[in-house]
Amino acid sequence: MHPFHLKSACDAVNELPFTNFTPTFTQVIDYIWYSTPTLTVRGLLGEVDKEYAKKVIGFPNPDFASDHLSLISRFEFKKVSSGKKIKGDFGGGSSRKT
Repeated sequence: MHPFHLKSACDAVNELPFTNFTPTFTQVIDYIWYSTPTLTVRGLLGEVDKEYAKKVIGFPNPDFASDHLSLISRFEFKKVSSGKKIKGDFGGGSSRKT
């Protein structure tokens, strides 16, 4: 268990039907996890058109360069009660405690 409060960005609109699409395997295996206390989802790249997906045998193909879909999400930092935005900790180094 870890101390982070994480959620999938796609939960805001329900999970995608798949993020990997091949002739032998179609599942959700890719995620964008975000910190719920500090971030809010403001936008997501939508799913592949269902009619298009029925017409192709999988990815990659001329329209999709990889068997994995690109996951794109837009976030906004939440404001604390003081009105200041919360700063993320993007410092270098290991966060592992020894």
